[in-house]
Amino acid sequence: MPRIPLQPETRAIRTLSLAVTALMVALAIAALAAAAALRHVDLDWRDALANRWTVELTGEEPGNSDTDSVAHDGDGARVVSVLRTIPGILDAQIVAPDKVRQLLQPWLGDTEAIRELPLPILIDIRLDPANPPQFSVVAGMLGKQAPGAKLDDHGRWIGDLTQLAGAGEMLGLAMFAIIVIAATLTVATAARARLAINRPEIELLHRIGASDLYIMRQFQIDALRSSIVGAILGVMLAAGAGAVLVRQGMAVAPLLPRMRLEPLDWAALAAVPIGAVLISALMAQLTAWALVRRLP
Repeated sequence: MPRIPLQPETRAIRTLSLAVTALMVALAIAALAAAAALRHVDLDWRDALANRWTVELTGEEPGNSDTDSVAHDGDGARVVSVLRTIPGILDAQIVAPDKVRQLLQPWLGDTEAIRELPLPILIDIRLDPANPPQFSVVAGMLGKQAPGAKLDDHGRWIGDLTQLAGAGEMLGLAMFAIIVIAATLTVATAARARLAINRPEIELLHRIGASDLYIMRQFQIDALRSSIVGAILGVMLAAGAGAVLVRQGMAVAPLLPRMRLEPLDWAALAAVPIGAVLISALMAQLTAWALVRRLP
């Protein structure tokens, strides 16, 4: 059967509809991607800190002699030797000063001052996952060998990070749900507007015997066409914004784990524009059906 000669929306309404669809798709992709990325950051941080402790020995003060510096380095070597003898500790290594400065650069900048700054000695301890030592035992031995040494099991870091990542993930999922609801209502409003423009034609076709399914399909086809274009624009917008944010984020916070997405996450993101198209078609059909059902 030939298509109904429907009246098109004005250019302003059509442009606004495409822009809203594109924006909704982009925001939904961003919210879902952010939630997934935060979940992986949390897992990566916990994996990186699992079965690792850190010992901090306070660095020498500015103006101390080279003899004091050598003595301080000797303290670090002695502590490493003691740690390696403790059952449950697989290895202990002094973190290189250049690495410590690299950890401080995001906050202090790459200046001459950071090169002259008295740095603490950091010792990275790798534990036996099957038989880790007791924290109190290791802390007690350190207190005897190097008074003032600080032992950190990263428990507070892991707890705070888990709470932050969990809150961020829930916020991202909540935003995604809100965007889906808003997009659905927007599509329904646009469909009602298009039906209102073509109400005389619909009433005429209904009187001469055109089936309800045939009339609904005409609007569904137009909604599909418009939503596909909007979804493609939304994917392009989300991809461009994501690339910029990842590049800027790595420059601002290089110590954070690299944002990554698993294949299942990519599949979920790919389902967003597909879902937007299906929702648009479904809402157009339901809206047309509601109007046709009220016709005499």
